[in-house]
Order: sequence, then structure tokens, then C-alpha cells
Amino acid sequence: MIANETIVNAQIGKNAEVIVTIVTAVPPLKVVICSWNGKTLFGSRYINGNISTPSLSINNITALDDGTYRCFVYNEVGSTYVDIFLLTWNFTDSNKFGRSVTIFHPTLRITNLQRNDEGLYICAANHDFSEGVGEVFVSIGGVILSAFIPP
Repeated sequence: MIANETIVNAQIGKNAEVIVTIVTAVPPLKVVICSWNGKTLFGSRYINGNISTPSLSINNITALDDGTYRCFVYNEVGSTYVDIFLLTWNFTDSNKFGRSVTIFHPTLRITNLQRNDEGLYICAANHDFSEGVGEVFVSIGGVILSAFIPP
């Protein structure tokens, strides 16, 4: 069996469905089980797909849902898994703000930049082993000069 990892962007407060891509499975799949942080997912917020369309649906996404999900697939010969990297986001105006994300290069996109978009934007990310915060100040219509004076 061969399965491909997936990156998913999910908006906070919405639902997300991830199709688990199985490139090949001979003999056919028997079981699909998904987990997060080593715990099997169950309950009304998490819905596993079926063996013909392996998937994971998460209802009412929160910032705490960020992380790596692992879906195990089993057949008569053995098992494998696919990692799903879920990245959550929340913008008040999803037509104005968007993002394109890869694990190593997250990007914030601001459409139709206006004067009131000026300000400090903060991106926070974490995973099982580390966390980090990035900041950028967006200035509209002017040039900000800065100098670094070493200690």
C-alpha cells in the first residue's frame, strides 16, 4: 500500500474534510483509523470515512485542532499510514485575507490593500516538538527607516 501525506488549511469555526489519498491497495482496504497525538479519534466532532473513500472530517474547527493527524489503513497484507498536517486560520473577512501554506513557507495574502490594513500581523505555529511566532509590520504609503545598533 502507498499513501500520500496531505496539508490542509482549515478555517476556525468551519468544518474540514480530508480525503486520505491511497495510491494503491492490493488487496483492498479493510479498516481505516485516524488519530491525533497518538489518541484514536472518535465522537461527534470526528467522522472517519469508509474503506472505499478513506477520509477524516472534523466539525467546528478550533485553533486547538492544529497539528498532525495520522490515518492508518489496513488490509490483509499489512498496514501503512498517511500524515495529515492541519493548519487552522481565522480571518474576519476571508475575501480580503487568505493564505497559502506549505509546512516551510506559510504566506499571508491581503487583497485590495487599504490604509486601514496597516499594522502588526502575527503568525503563531506549533507542533508536537516546537512552537514559534513571526511578526511583520505592514506600512501603507510610507517608508519606514530603521537602524540596527549592535550592543
